[in-house]
Parts: sequence; C-alpha cells; structure tokens
Amino acid sequence: MGPIPKRFSEVIDKLPPGSWVALTPDRKLVAGMGATKEEAAENAKADYGLHNPILIKVPEPAGNLR
Repeated sequence: MGPIPKRFSEVIDKLPPGSWVALTPDRKLVAGMGATKEEAAENAKADYGLHNPILIKVPEPAGNLR
C-alpha cells in the first residue's frame, strides 16, 4: 500500500511553481508530483496504481501584473 494521498487544497500553496501534480479522478487528492507531467503520472501509477490521473501544472507566480 502506498502513502496516503494529500488533499489538493492542502498542498497547492506549497508546490514548486512550474511543477506538475497528478490528481485522483475526483480532483481532490494528489496522487503524484513531479518536475514533468510524465514524472507526476508515473509517481501516481507507482504509488497508487492510478493509470489515468488528472495532470495539472502549478502556475508560475503572477509577479507584477498591471
């Protein structure tokens, strides 16, 4: 059995900008993370057996938008 997935809402602010997260189909739990979408998907598959995660790229900080 793999590690317990964390709620997306609990980790979104701690994720590195530009990294990728693999979410469970209900979009509530993070099943994998990685520098690339492939790495995040592979981690979700390895840790939780999740074959079709929802992949989301963590946005870069907004910076000085005017």
